[in-house]
Amino acid sequence: MIRRKLAVLAVLVPACCARGGAPGGSERTIELVAGKRITVTVTLDPEASFIRESAGRYRIVTPEAAYSVSALLDCWWAAGSPTGPGGEELDETAPIVDEEGHTVVPLAFVRGDSSYIERRWRLGSCEDLVLRFSMTTDTPEALLAICSGTLRSGRFELWEGSRRVQLASRSREAILLDAGSGDVDPDPLIEHRMNLSIRPDEMRLAVTDTFTVDASNVGRTEGTGFLVPVLDGSAPETIVPLTGRMERSGDSVICFPDSATMLFRGFYSTDVTGFYIEHGETASAQVRLLSSFCGGEWFYPGSTVPAAYRIRASVPAGTEFYAPFVLESRHASGSSEVYSYSSQSERIAGPVCWAAGRFEKAAIAGGASTLMVSDEVPDSLAAELTVLSDMLCTSVWKCLGFPEGRLDVVVVSSIGRPVLAAGPGALLVSPDMLASLSGHASWADSLAAGTRPSSPAVAAKACRAMLELSTYLPDEIEMALCAYGTCRFARDWQSAGSADSLLEACLLYYLHSTAETGGMEPAIADPQLTSSPLAQQVLLGKAPCVFQMLSEVIPDFDAGMGRFLSALRHEGYAYARLASSLGLAGSGRTSEFFDAWLYQPGVPQIVVSWRESGNGLFARIEQLQPGPEFPLPLGRVAVFYEGGRRILETLGRPESGGWQAVTRSLNQPVERIDLFPGRIIPADIVYERV
Repeated sequence: MIRRKLAVLAVLVPACCARGGAPGGSERTIELVAGKRITVTVTLDPEASFIRESAGRYRIVTPEAAYSVSALLDCWWAAGSPTGPGGEELDETAPIVDEEGHTVVPLAFVRGDSSYIERRWRLGSCEDLVLRFSMTTDTPEALLAICSGTLRSGRFELWEGSRRVQLASRSREAILLDAGSGDVDPDPLIEHRMNLSIRPDEMRLAVTDTFTVDASNVGRTEGTGFLVPVLDGSAPETIVPLTGRMERSGDSVICFPDSATMLFRGFYSTDVTGFYIEHGETASAQVRLLSSFCGGEWFYPGSTVPAAYRIRASVPAGTEFYAPFVLESRHASGSSEVYSYSSQSERIAGPVCWAAGRFEKAAIAGGASTLMVSDEVPDSLAAELTVLSDMLCTSVWKCLGFPEGRLDVVVVSSIGRPVLAAGPGALLVSPDMLASLSGHASWADSLAAGTRPSSPAVAAKACRAMLELSTYLPDEIEMALCAYGTCRFARDWQSAGSADSLLEACLLYYLHSTAETGGMEPAIADPQLTSSPLAQQVLLGKAPCVFQMLSEVIPDFDAGMGRFLSALRHEGYAYARLASSLGLAGSGRTSEFFDAWLYQPGVPQIVVSWRESGNGLFARIEQLQPGPEFPLPLGRVAVFYEGGRRILETLGRPESGGWQAVTRSLNQPVERIDLFPGRIIPADIVYERV
């Protein structure tokens, strides 16, 4: 804790500062080693002498008195705020200006019979570089009067490989306090009762939606916002309130329940001819003769509050209608087929998706998923698509599946645009996009050549379709898990080296893009990440590598992930539930591993200094990033010999420190080593042979 005090020093400091140097360049400088290859340089008064006590500590003798100066690193991630070495509160003194024109606020504390003055530079991740002065006196004012000139001269030099990104200084406790602050209000209960009329011969879609907002469980009459879709010029601009009242707000409406019944009932209808929506290079909705579908689009009043659904769809006779819900009935009505679907008790985060056409059905992923292929797809291609769909769904179920989850694949087509859209429980994809998954083995080579393949987006959309059914999964975690699931698909169906290259591409994207963008980088689990300019880099670059590593370190990680996704039936801090679902409540090495990688910002910057000696291999591992060290999954080392031989050896930690492995007598010199064989560690690693 830092307190403001000692304002009396404002009188002393100007006079002291005038003693900082002497004309003619007669002052001397000394260099102090703080640790992590960081040095601090200070200038001494000409009349001062010094004794080097260690690389980071000097004894300074002046005509007035003798004092000590040292440079050190203070990591207060566990403590929550900076303190003295014995937990002393740090008192702020009067500000001074250093030799480079920066305002400095020295900090003072007393410990025993000694006083201390500190100058601190915030390095990030709850770590400070400290220039500390100490002297035997009970008055910090006396010490500051003597050392202020040297304090003003202080400047530091970081390790040349340091990342140029500022890491957020927020401890795990601060993050948890922020995430848990405030009450979580329950959502009102929303139910949509929709009627769809799909007429492909007319390219016509008619929609009516009678929806109810039941706020009786909320206990207040605050409104619920709904987006009003604008499908074309014929779409209505508002909703007709049947019970309660409504206010317009931009392209949305706010629906207020009746104060007596706490219910709002509204009616929406539209009748669209030429229903077609595309985004960029893909189509996401259309009504056409052979394929009609809608995915990822609000074709009805949409709210961020999860809702229950009842859908009644009328399509031409001989046409299948699909929705990712429970089929309750199907019957003929004149020249039409009528389907009735229900989400039953499940609350679904919209927008929901649907498809209509002539489909061939097949069970895939061991019966956990359904594949529906339009009959316009040739049989030879349909067979290939069945295999690829089975591979995709099997992988997603393995790493992201949960009891309430669902993942069906509906193969549809559009004129002039490929189709790639996802809704809760379903992936809508055109034959060409799905077939592109057959090139999954070349993803890494394409990335290495600077070409971004499109087919990973198919795997990512499939992950999203599954995750949309985890009702209150935050968007930022969904983004990270989609990237992780895509990398898992690569690992499940590619060679290990090729799959690792995809993870390595994620890591390189994170390292390079954060350096280019700059700004403050929060931890993965920090709620402040969502508003950071580095959110995308962390979630799509660092997070998938972290989740992959956790899946290899934490026992039954996949099963725990499934429990986590199943548990998100109401709002709350998701990462605490993830830890609980993985069985990590409390202390222990695995819990510490999880906490470090999710609650600490940045990644390890590792320098491995290694050498051979006889039949032994010795390695020293330094973590040079600001903040506490990250736990690392060490245990085996890959030793590469000249001539191409590679042997895995056991890595041990002798009492003398460092790491050691016994190597084979192959009469061949060692060319290089890898401390993390078969893994892509989210870290910036440099190997130095010494």
